[in-house]
Amino acid sequence: MTAYNKKHLGGSNLKKSENVEKLIYAVLALKTSPKPKTETAPVPIVKAPTQNDDTYKVASGTGFYVSDTGHIITNHHVIDGCKDMKVHSKGNVLETTKISEDRRNDLALLKTTESPKHSFALSMESPFPLQDIVVAGFPLNRPGFTGDPEVRILGYGNVVAVAVAKLSLKKILKDFGVVPENTNFGVKASAVRNLMEGNGVSFKSPNTEVISKRKLSRVATDGTVYLTCWMTTAQIQQMRAKKVLFEDLE
Repeated sequence: MTAYNKKHLGGSNLKKSENVEKLIYAVLALKTSPKPKTETAPVPIVKAPTQNDDTYKVASGTGFYVSDTGHIITNHHVIDGCKDMKVHSKGNVLETTKISEDRRNDLALLKTTESPKHSFALSMESPFPLQDIVVAGFPLNRPGFTGDPEVRILGYGNVVAVAVAKLSLKKILKDFGVVPENTNFGVKASAVRNLMEGNGVSFKSPNTEVISKRKLSRVATDGTVYLTCWMTTAQIQQMRAKKVLFEDLE
């Protein structure tokens, strides 16, 4: 205030009360200039964490080739909930593309870029009692001639059905008091044919000559494939209640 008095009021004698009042009023009348805005630091942009897209092998099943261009038939419950389905063949892992699915008949149509050694024709005839049928699949994650799902092949080398379920031993034993043996349920070849025709996949003419057991074993091996289901962590959590997953996922 002394400096202001000296600069703007000519150095008035501040011992006089009137000069002091004048100085006070003069200072109070001043308009304070707004403080310059200080720049604030920019708010950092925090990106939302990206979803983990890593996939893990969680289940397996059987498929079989139905065309020389790599079309594969399998059960729908094998591919249900899977992000990717892969074919394991001769040490190679092949990617597949889902072409179509038939939930009602528990069927799915996949495709690989591989040309198989053998592709199956579909039987035009219904099986009859006591007819010899070979069952091929991958039980316990290993090649073999049994398992679920599986393909049923006639002695001509034609597919007659695709297994979808096994008769419950516990239920039949409880309801009827007997132990069922080798009783499975399958989807008819006609349902497979409809799925293929609906997606423009041509099928082979069925073989009409009985082939040897040795050759039948070879075509069953060459024409069936081991499939694995791959899921993300989120998909695994969603499917635990409805799909049988590998135990080593914990």
